[in-house]
Amino acid sequence: MKELAEKAANTTVENNERKTLQEEMDVLQDRLKNIADETSFRGRNLLDGTYLSQEIQVGEGVGHLMRISIKSARPDQIGMHQLVSEGNMNDAGTLNGSEYATINNGVSSLDSVTIQGYSGSEFIDIEYFSSAKEIAQLINQKSDLTGVEASAKTYAKIYNLSQVGNVSFILHGASEVQISATIDSTDDLTPLYEEIESKYSVSHISPKLSADKGTIFLYAGDGEDIGIEDFDNTSMFTTIAFAGLETDAKTVAGSNFNLVSAFQDSILVSGYVEFHSDEPFILFTGSGTALFSDTNLARLPTLNPIDSIDISSQEGAENAINIIDMANTYVEKIQSDIKAYESGLESIINRLEVSFQQAEASKHRIVDSDIAKESLEMASSAIHMQSQSALITQANRLIPEYSLFLVRQ
Repeated sequence: MKELAEKAANTTVENNERKTLQEEMDVLQDRLKNIADETSFRGRNLLDGTYLSQEIQVGEGVGHLMRISIKSARPDQIGMHQLVSEGNMNDAGTLNGSEYATINNGVSSLDSVTIQGYSGSEFIDIEYFSSAKEIAQLINQKSDLTGVEASAKTYAKIYNLSQVGNVSFILHGASEVQISATIDSTDDLTPLYEEIESKYSVSHISPKLSADKGTIFLYAGDGEDIGIEDFDNTSMFTTIAFAGLETDAKTVAGSNFNLVSAFQDSILVSGYVEFHSDEPFILFTGSGTALFSDTNLARLPTLNPIDSIDISSQEGAENAINIIDMANTYVEKIQSDIKAYESGLESIINRLEVSFQQAEASKHRIVDSDIAKESLEMASSAIHMQSQSALITQANRLIPEYSLFLVRQ
């Protein structure tokens, strides 16, 4: 399934090919369901989530039991448990100004969260003005303690350039780079797109030009803040629209903002933090509104099950890879549990075999002792019988002689 998803995620694959790959994926999804529903032992299903708290007698006494539970491996119950931030970090309408240094994304210590995962509970202390990337890194530093990992992405777009001319600005991403491009038509931002594309190795911001060439979509795959500083154009009072985007990379998040050359010329937008795990977890949010808009709540993730993945689009294929990875991790845990049960049962069997051998040895020692005792008693009886026979024989011989002796006297 992962091989199919990786093929479908390739940009060189066309949609009709992805549909063919999805048909094969559907067959594999059905096969997974059959495996979970049909795998049984002595009439009991093992992998559908019903084999819970089964008791096996492992000793000679009452209560000497081993309890076994096997988690569900049904494809509609395994996959990626996902929770995505939905605060105002990506709202460009509130994060603008004339001086880039004075702009921040609104993140504060009030946005700190507590994660309660299957491995444990941990408090994530978020620092002021942290980017989505930095927040994800804080979460991943404690993922071994919680079982919850995080990733970050930032989406934005620039569009609606009002006048042609030499457009320039400083683009902030992983590092800041100077951008400069000559635009001959406000309906064609290709030169600006090519300039941003050429600086990707430094900024780590990937641009994508729309089909009508009037919009440039910006994507920071690691969740860096995307910022524009000192927007300028040779034509005075030129404007260009800038907006942060939702996770679909299309819908404007909050509101957009018009950059004005040499006036309101700087802006910044942050991204999203995605919390994910192969098992359910709970996220307790603080009173900040940058990471999550609704404050002081206990949030539960949404399960993206493996039987719902759809690789008929590139976006769906990329998401399917993550879901399959999480499902693989979960199945590995089931395998580990079963191996642990097997090891425990083998240990019990070995212990019982040793106990049996010791009991047999004790039995033989007792029997051998009994045989020796009986042999001794038999020998003693034989000696007594022989002694009595000898006495009788001697008496029979001596009595007549003793009687004649008395007569002579």
